[in-house]
Amino acid sequence: MSVREKPERHMRRWMDEEDDALRQCISERKDVKDIATRMGRTTESIKARILQHVDEANIRDVAHILKSTEANVLYKIAINTGEAWCEEQDKWLVKRVQKDSIMNIAIRMQRTQSEIRDRLEHIGKLYVTKFGYPLICAATITRFIPASHL
Repeated sequence: MSVREKPERHMRRWMDEEDDALRQCISERKDVKDIATRMGRTTESIKARILQHVDEANIRDVAHILKSTEANVLYKIAINTGEAWCEEQDKWLVKRVQKDSIMNIAIRMQRTQSEIRDRLEHIGKLYVTKFGYPLICAATITRFIPASHL
């Protein structure tokens, strides 16, 4: 492919089979250029699509493929950073924090982990003890959240 030639699938809609193949490439930590060539896409298209497939389970693979850190990957997908919070998001956050890690919630809400922690603290659902242990409080139930989830 010459410099001016566009890839075969340039600007075309992604098919389910392509997404499946991309997920497989992520788990195998394939190089972005190789994936782009194989799939007939630009490297920028591949990078953007990879960021749509980030979850808590594969974030290390994604960071490796993008030659980045986990924090940078999370920052890139946090497109709602700085946006105002609404009541509906607060309710969802309070329910979700009982079941999920801060990282996974940040991925789903497309915000940074710091924003999630700050919001929980703001709405009175996150407390830090005098010993530095974070607590998530829901109604009358208080549970410890491992530091690895914060």
